Amino acid sequence: MSKQWVNLYSVSLVQAMRYGVNFLLSTLILTPRLGISFMRTTRPFLAVMRGLALALGSLTGGLAFRYLPLAEANSILYLAPLLLLFLAKPVLGEKVKWYAWIATVVGFAGLLFVVRPGANLSSIGLIYAFLCLITAVVYPLLSRLLARTESTETLMFYVGLTGSVYYFAQLPWTWPQTFPPLQDFS
Repeated sequence: MSKQWVNLYSVSLVQAMRYGVNFLLSTLILTPRLGISFMRTTRPFLAVMRGLALALGSLTGGLAFRYLPLAEANSILYLAPLLLLFLAKPVLGEKVKWYAWIATVVGFAGLLFVVRPGANLSSIGLIYAFLCLITAVVYPLLSRLLARTESTETLMFYVGLTGSVYYFAQLPWTWPQTFPPLQDFS
């Protein structure tokens, strides 16, 4: 669905709607149950960086889908598990089992088969895909770090808040000539 939308509308508009609905619904649902306690975090900088990583991943992923075939863009993102395995010990202090390495290497071999290095792919699309890959590694690392001290509700709130602020701030420069029909958002 995202591939179709980003070919019709600006990535910023599509993501502003996505994050705006997430933020609005999570706030409306959580506030009556928890008050405003879910809005407090002991590590606001990391919570915002985590939300920004996901927001930037949404942007660069959407742009990668615009310039690359879907299979190639997705296969590049499958490098994320390999990079996460390399960073699990130094960043998180977690031990990685041998079978995880084997599964990831097999997956990487599949990536090379699908992407066919040297194939005639858009350079800008590849740049966007690799930027998305970086965010696809940063986001789960920050999630694991923050999960040690923050609630799921707090993490969800900060993703919605950060993404909404980031994308709604872009709308004055990316607003379409005509607003998409409502059925496109369903």
